[in-house]
Amino acid sequence: MMMPRMERGSVLLLAVVACAAMMAAVVNGAGEGPTRVKILDGEVQGFATKDARIWKGIPYAAPPVGERRWTSTTKVTPWSSVKNTTTFGPGCPQQCHLPPLGCQADLSEDCLYLNVYAPLKQGKYAVMVWFHGGRYEQGSEGVELYDAQRVVAAHDVVVVTVNYRLGVLGFLAMPDLGLEGNYGLLDQQFSLRWVRDNVAAFGGDPSKVTIFGQSAGATSVSTHLVSPQSKGLFRGAIVESSPYALPLLTPDKAGEHYAVFAKDAGCNPSDKKCLYSLTPDQVVTAQMTAQNKIWLDRPLVMFFPWTPTVDGKLLPADPLTAIGKGEYNKVPVVIGNVGQEAWPFVFEAFPKLNKLEAEALIDVIFGGHHEPKEIRKMYPVPEHMDDYRPYISRLASDFIIDCSSRNVTLRMREDNVPVYHYVFDHAWDERGHWGPNYTFCEGHACHAVELPFVFDSAPLCGVNFDAKEKQLTKSLTAYWTNFAKTLAPGTSHNVTWPVFTKKEQPSLNFTTAGVQSHVQNNIRAKYCDFWDLSPKGYVF
Repeated sequence: MMMPRMERGSVLLLAVVACAAMMAAVVNGAGEGPTRVKILDGEVQGFATKDARIWKGIPYAAPPVGERRWTSTTKVTPWSSVKNTTTFGPGCPQQCHLPPLGCQADLSEDCLYLNVYAPLKQGKYAVMVWFHGGRYEQGSEGVELYDAQRVVAAHDVVVVTVNYRLGVLGFLAMPDLGLEGNYGLLDQQFSLRWVRDNVAAFGGDPSKVTIFGQSAGATSVSTHLVSPQSKGLFRGAIVESSPYALPLLTPDKAGEHYAVFAKDAGCNPSDKKCLYSLTPDQVVTAQMTAQNKIWLDRPLVMFFPWTPTVDGKLLPADPLTAIGKGEYNKVPVVIGNVGQEAWPFVFEAFPKLNKLEAEALIDVIFGGHHEPKEIRKMYPVPEHMDDYRPYISRLASDFIIDCSSRNVTLRMREDNVPVYHYVFDHAWDERGHWGPNYTFCEGHACHAVELPFVFDSAPLCGVNFDAKEKQLTKSLTAYWTNFAKTLAPGTSHNVTWPVFTKKEQPSLNFTTAGVQSHVQNNIRAKYCDFWDLSPKGYVF
C-alpha cells in the first residue's frame, strides 16, 4: 500500500533486467518431481532450478476483457496442447510507483495468472497462497520480490502467488448500472478454488491451505476471513500490516465515489456503454486523477482509494466490524505490523509539516474518533521540531494499522481462536534498497520492509544481507512455514512464539538490534487501549 508518484527509472529497469538474467540461468529440468503436470484445464510445462520446481503464468480464469470486464470471474477455456509456463504472465493495468523490484513492466487487462513454487521432490506439502499489496491499484506477482523458490527448498511447502484485478478495473461499484464491484476479491476466491482443485498435481495438499498477504493483500486475507463464500477454502491465515482502520466502501457511497472516476474518464456516470468503451490506459489515467478528489470528505480514503465494497453478500461487513461481532471464519491466524507503518505515507504526502499543520491534521483525520484535546494529551505535540512528520507518522501508525490489528487480535482471542501477534522492527541501513524516491525509509522499519525476508528473495536479485539479516530471514520463514504446516509458528533459533493472551499480550519482536528476535509483552498497549476506547472506534 505504498503512496504514489514514484516514476520507475533506470535503477528499477536495470535491477529487473539483472534479476531476469539471473533467473534465466537456472538448471531446467533438475530434481525428482515432474515439471510437466496435468491440471483440470490441460497440461502445463514448468522448469526446475537447483532449489525448486516452478510454473509461471498459469491462467486460472478467463481473461476479464471485453464483455467480461466488470463481471464475476469465470472459468478459463481448457487447452489441448502443452502450455509453456516458464515466464510470468502480465500484471494487471496500473501506474506502478512502488520501490524498486516491486513493479512489472508487462501489463495487460488479460492478467489473471498465478505462479506455483514447489519442492524438487514430489510430495504432499502444506500450501501457502499469497495476495500482494499495493493499495488495490498496483503491484503484481510477476516480480522476483515474491519468488518463493528458496522458501520452498528450505521448508518443504508449496507457494502459490496470485494476480487479481486492480483499481477501478477490479473494484468499480455502481449499483444503478448493475455493477456490484469486488471483482478483484472474486478473482482471489476463484484462485483459491483453483488451488483446491489443482494443487495436488504440483505436490500440494489441498486440505492444508494457508492464505497470506501484506497491506491490501492483508486486507484481502481479512475479507476472506469474514466472507461466507470463502469458508472452507483455507485453514489458516497470515495478516501482514492490514490497515483495518481505513474505510471500505458501502453501496450507498459507491455510486457517488465512482461517479468522480466516470466524469474524469469523459463518461456520464449513467452511461455503461461509455465505461466499457474505455481502454485500460484510459481507465487507469482517470482513476489516478479522480483519487486526488474523492478523499476530501473522508480524508483517510487518500490512502485506500479503490477498495472492496461491503455488499452484504461476498463481504457482509468490513472486517473490523465483522470480527468484532464474531462473524468470521474462525481459523488460526498470525497477525502483525512493522515498526513504522505510516512513515512512507506521511513522508510521501507532505514535503514537510510545521506544528500548526500537524495539529490541523489531528483535527481533520483523527478528530472524529477522539476529542482532539484527548489525542494531544495521549500524544503530546512536541515543541520546536523542525519537521513534524515523524510525530504524525507515529500517531497514524498506531491508529491505522498497529492498534486496529491488536483490536482484531484481542477480539479473536475472546472466541478462543489461536492468534499469534508480531512486530517486525528491523530497518535496512543506507544501502539504497528503497530506491531514490524512498530514501526517507532508509534506517526505518517502513511499511513492506519485511517482504524480502518473508520470501527470502533478496539473494535472487543481488541484494546482500549481513549475517544477522540472514538469521532473521531463516527465523521468519521458519515461523511462517511452521504455521502453514501445523497451524502454530513453533520455535526458531530457540525462541518459541506463544499464542496471544489478553493479559500478557505477547508479541514476537523481529529485530537484529541488540538482542535477537524475542517475545515482548504489551507492545504499544497504552496507546492501543486509548484507541479501543474511542467513542466511534476505528471505522468511519
